[in-house]
Amino acid sequence: MASADDLSTVVWRHDEWARCYGVTNETVLAYFELSPFYDRDSKNEELRKWHRPITEENLKSIPGSRVEFVLQDAQEPHLFVIRKQQRRQAAAKSADTLAAYYVLDGSIYQAPTLHAVISSRMDRSMYNMKVAFSKMQQDLDPLHQDVEDSAAEALQRQADIFRQKVLSAEEQEHVKRVDRIIMNVLSQLPRPNTASQREGYGQGQAAARQARWQRGIHERDRAAVARCKHCQAAS
Repeated sequence: MASADDLSTVVWRHDEWARCYGVTNETVLAYFELSPFYDRDSKNEELRKWHRPITEENLKSIPGSRVEFVLQDAQEPHLFVIRKQQRRQAAAKSADTLAAYYVLDGSIYQAPTLHAVISSRMDRSMYNMKVAFSKMQQDLDPLHQDVEDSAAEALQRQADIFRQKVLSAEEQEHVKRVDRIIMNVLSQLPRPNTASQREGYGQGQAAARQARWQRGIHERDRAAVARCKHCQAAS
């Protein structure tokens, strides 16, 4: 919301006064006093009532912290810059700038503040960017449709590959289940002898046969001896 001192939309001029007296470095402040930008409670007004010239020294000599209007810059006869300022202390060398005004070919304007300038530039930039993006969107709409179609096809291919991977994983799980069943059945069967066990088993069988053969010989010998003894006893 604009303040009461914001007169940036106001343009003021007085053609009759300008034709009679002219707008120069010496008369521009008097011309400015007629405009709505002038403050009747300023130090300039007090000097005017005393019929004293408006100079830097005379403004410093007035006590108080009322505002002042001074000519800051000029390019006669077309442009004059007037600064509205305020001193924190009487007779202070420096003053705070409150506003600026310029007189251009007899018309008086209030200079915009830095905030207003930046806001205006940003608004203009945002508008230009919006127009540019709208134009870009119109140019890219056909390409965007092609990209969407390509993306849909790519998603469909990815879905097909994913389904294939899922089926393959299910088949692998089925194979693993069959392998576990087979291994469970095999674990319940007796294990076959190893080569060393078979070799030991063969050696044991040979030793047993040798022992049986020797026992057979001994038994035949004992039987023969017994028959001889029986024959001798009978004779």
